[in-house]
Amino acid sequence: LEQVLDDTPTPEFAALMADQCRSLLERLDDPGLRTLAVAKMDGSTNEEIAAQQNCSVRTVERRLRLIRDIWRDEGDD
Repeated sequence: LEQVLDDTPTPEFAALMADQCRSLLERLDDPGLRTLAVAKMDGSTNEEIAAQQNCSVRTVERRLRLIRDIWRDEGDD
């Protein structure tokens, strides 16, 4: 917990987080879902993502829910 609250993570913590993100993204077979997940992780709003992907905010919300379901279901294995 201390690592999360610290302004400057250790190199080991940064590497661990990068590995975790890479692992989560690899679980998404659809490149569009990967792009959306990265945009959200980068801090984009649903509205910004919808504009970038030329779709509705509702579509972005639906896809984010699908991503969460995939990550949750595969985490149960």
